[in-house]
Amino acid sequence: MKQSGLDLTQGNLLKNLLKLSLPIMFSNFLQTFYNLTDTFWLGKLGENAKGAVSVAGLAFPLIFFLSSFGFGFVIAGTSLISQYKGANQIEKTRQVVGQFIILVVLFCIIFISGSLIFLDEILYLLRTPAEIFSIAIEYISVILIGVVFMFIFMSYQSFSHGLGDTISPMKIQIFSVGLNVILDPILIFGIGFFPKLETFGAALATLIARILAAGIAVYFYLRKCPRSFLKRKISIRTQKC
Repeated sequence: MKQSGLDLTQGNLLKNLLKLSLPIMFSNFLQTFYNLTDTFWLGKLGENAKGAVSVAGLAFPLIFFLSSFGFGFVIAGTSLISQYKGANQIEKTRQVVGQFIILVVLFCIIFISGSLIFLDEILYLLRTPAEIFSIAIEYISVILIGVVFMFIFMSYQSFSHGLGDTISPMKIQIFSVGLNVILDPILIFGIGFFPKLETFGAALATLIARILAAGIAVYFYLRKCPRSFLKRKISIRTQKC
């Protein structure tokens, strides 16, 4: 695993902390832009605007609830990876990466699948109006699938932060959010040869943006850590992937 990133033991401590923290803060701030962008463009649908905005509003607390677990994983993974990187224990770093991936996969299987299965009941608990119930199911189902790819990106974010690299996750986040801003009006209103998908279009734009962000994150991770998938200690034994 390449020892890349910011070395906090060299130079001015305050300057190093700012270089490390500001990209993290900005990247986390951008997470909210997916929902804000959807709400903004859906609010311009004319007669259907009120129902569409309500659907986007319903999705936010559910996605925020799932994201809070993701941020918890990110903080834990960052702490352990940075600790073992500082001690130059490469095998321990690989072990943390492997266990982190297993936890994220299990979380996605249990929580995302559970959310999709019980989505009707969740919407009933949220007192979703009957007139937007079917649209809400369609929109939130797609958004929940996108959460899987969001967690892939968050995993890379954790690994990079632990290695002292806070810039590349921020760049990926900027690209993903920017792509969502571009795709939203195209898919919602059917600009050009694209069909008018309205609420479903907003969800699809977010899904595409998250898939590409996850793909770029995996590419960056393999480039940074080319051997970690070839030899990764996951628990008490070494496995080859």
